[in-house]
Amino acid sequence: MVRSITIAIVRTELIALRLDKLDTLLAGESPVGAQNSWSANMTTKRVEIYVEGWICSACENENLEHINGDNCGKCGKAYEDEKDHCFDNEKVVEFPAKWAICYDCQGEGTTYLGWAAKDQPAFTQEDFDYEGPDFYEDYMGGRYDAQCPACHGEGKVKEIDEKAVAKNPELKAHLNEHHEALRASAEIDAEMAAERRMGA
Repeated sequence: MVRSITIAIVRTELIALRLDKLDTLLAGESPVGAQNSWSANMTTKRVEIYVEGWICSACENENLEHINGDNCGKCGKAYEDEKDHCFDNEKVVEFPAKWAICYDCQGEGTTYLGWAAKDQPAFTQEDFDYEGPDFYEDYMGGRYDAQCPACHGEGKVKEIDEKAVAKNPELKAHLNEHHEALRASAEIDAEMAAERRMGA
């Protein structure tokens, strides 16, 4: 009973500390010290996306399939198989961005063993009882913590400012492509995780 009460108190204190951390981050201070302070000024995020398109044989304009379709965005010429060159490659797009609390470490700058959130174990009270009080104290004390892989210890990450992107048709089209790629990647990760659970 005493242990349960102690755990409840510690968890309450941790929640309070995290709320203070969020307030600090939103106020513009870094979670790893005042020397790493930052401002909320507009910034950008560079994202590598996969693009497909064709080069107009009439004006040599580069047309992206998901933006221009089958008509050249510069001269209006329709795409012709025999004349226009197709391409597909990776392209770095710079999106307007804003700072956000890191999703992996919740602004702490560290995670258990430096693992990403999706790889974190979910310890139960039974686990802590099995491992013993020393492990619990070390775990709660941060002995196993290492730099967060998502924010590299800063507690904050850049996320695409979708409201700003919406004002630019080309960037909006690129963002849609990026979202589709993320969804496809998430589906593959989910399938692989399911296979691992089944012992495949």
